[in-house]
Amino acid sequence: MRIGITRRFSDVICAEHVKSIAIGGDGRAKITVQEKLVFLNAPKPGDLRDTCLADPDTTFENFILHSPDSVEGGRRRIGTKAFVIDWMPKSPVTRYALYEHEYSWFPAASQLQPALYTEYVCNARTGHFLCEIITPQAFEAAVVFERPRWARLNTEWQIMCYALKQIEANGARPSICDNGQRIEWRIAEPKIGARYMCVGFHQNGLLLWNDNLEKNSFAGRMRRLLGRPAPGRAA
Repeated sequence: MRIGITRRFSDVICAEHVKSIAIGGDGRAKITVQEKLVFLNAPKPGDLRDTCLADPDTTFENFILHSPDSVEGGRRRIGTKAFVIDWMPKSPVTRYALYEHEYSWFPAASQLQPALYTEYVCNARTGHFLCEIITPQAFEAAVVFERPRWARLNTEWQIMCYALKQIEANGARPSICDNGQRIEWRIAEPKIGARYMCVGFHQNGLLLWNDNLEKNSFAGRMRRLLGRPAPGRAA
């Protein structure tokens, strides 16, 4: 599961970006983003946009977005993983004053998986970023990293491979609290243009993913192939 934001309008500063991913016992997630924005100039229609990263099961028909402070100007889908929402404030903004923007959506697919991941793309001058992931299952490990430009992390397989390597290398860890059911991840002054990722493994998730990657690696496939009995012979 990956959640992010993109913004073309440059005359805005984001003092704080808070993202909450709350997963219920049925596996359904609610994702809420709260931003404290300071506009240097008033935006015009088409200047502001939010990107809601979901999953292939989320369609135009079942994609539900709530925002108490804004008016939607249009939406479109980018590939199979993102909905882009154009928006404008409901009331005229005051330059240099604090404006609080909030929106939430509900991915369709179940999030009760051995491992979860989320992504944050910094596209505005931002002071603090905070993300929390709350699930009914306990996490046994989590790792955070800046997505490298040289590595292809376009599939879940590639992301998990890289995350497991970061855990082995003692990469940066977010806080795991509330009996293991909440991950808290903070970044101070994230870099514009940088893409950050957090990967959390539920109980036995490390074992399951290590085993899965080993079985489907080239060496693992060769070992299974060489270990198979010849046709017509008993095992």
